[in-house]
Amino acid sequence: MTGGSTQRGLTLIELVISIVIGAIAAAAIFGAMASIGGRNADPMLQQQAQAIASAYMDEIYLQSFVDPSLPVTSNPCTGPAAVSRATFNDVCDYDGLSDNGVVDANGNSIAALSLYDVAVNVDANIPWQGIAGNDVLRIRVVVTTPAGQNLLLTSYRTRY
Repeated sequence: MTGGSTQRGLTLIELVISIVIGAIAAAAIFGAMASIGGRNADPMLQQQAQAIASAYMDEIYLQSFVDPSLPVTSNPCTGPAAVSRATFNDVCDYDGLSDNGVVDANGNSIAALSLYDVAVNVDANIPWQGIAGNDVLRIRVVVTTPAGQNLLLTSYRTRY
């Protein structure tokens, strides 16, 4: 072997640059982990909000399309409004419902869900998928989690 020697190892500049790059990468990873760790309860709150919204929607779906005291062919949301939730007997009775804390169908508070708020809105005469407006109700349930996040569940109820 003639001529030259082979260089082995790192120069001081290469070493410093690799340390700086490693530090930047570590800072980014730790920052992301801190952000994720700070929100680790959010999925649980969202899942609970989804279950609450579904329960309210199921309750609403069990009601008549129009007030039972009116003919079945009547326009929805024209009958007398029920005074308390325990006496709701048609979908439109739920319009404007606002519960600070989750309550059951009889109006009893559910203590474990007292930090969730629920609002219901029912819109009548909304044509949907080719069905006449007077045969469709749009139901929107908004659940607000203790963290202040809103979950919206929208569904359509048709006259059948």
